[in-house]
Amino acid sequence: MVSCVETSNDTNRLAPKYHRVTPDMFACTADGIWSPAMAISLELDLCDKFGVSRITVRKAISDLVHDGKLQIVQGKGTFVTKPKLQERFVQRASGFYEDVELHGIHPQTVIPRQGQDTIPAPSDVALHLGQPVGERVHVIGRTRCSVRDDSCFHNIYSRATVPRSFGS
Repeated sequence: MVSCVETSNDTNRLAPKYHRVTPDMFACTADGIWSPAMAISLELDLCDKFGVSRITVRKAISDLVHDGKLQIVQGKGTFVTKPKLQERFVQRASGFYEDVELHGIHPQTVIPRQGQDTIPAPSDVALHLGQPVGERVHVIGRTRCSVRDDSCFHNIYSRATVPRSFGS
C-alpha cells in the first residue's frame, strides 16, 4: 500500500476532525498517490497516519464513498474509483468530444446511417427548424463513445427540403 501526505495543519480546530482528514484523503486520489482501482491503506494505518480515531477515518471514508471517490468492496477493502466526467454549468461551448479529450481520453463517433431516414418533424424539432409540425426532416443518430464506459447518443435533425428563401 502507498501512504499519502500528512494531514494539513488546519487552523480551524472547531471543525470535526473528519472535516480535516477527508480533504487530505481526497488529495491522495486527486494527486495520484492513490491511483484508480487501487486499494487504500487499512483503517488502522490511516488512523496512525492522520493521528485520529478509527471512527474519524471511517467517517472520512464514508464521505468519500458518498462523493463517488472511493468504493468499499465487502471482504476485499476500499478502492479508489475511476474519475467520472464532471457535469458542470455551461460556461463555455463544449461538447462530449472536448470534455473527454480534456481527460486524456480519445473519443470516437459512430454514425450507423447517414441521412437515410426522414421522419415527420416532432413539434420541438419543427420549432427549432422553423418549419411546420409533421413536415419531413432528416434524422441522423450519432453515438459518441470513449475507450472507457462514457458514451452519449443523440439525434441530429435537418430539413429534408431546402426552403425557397434559402440562398435568394
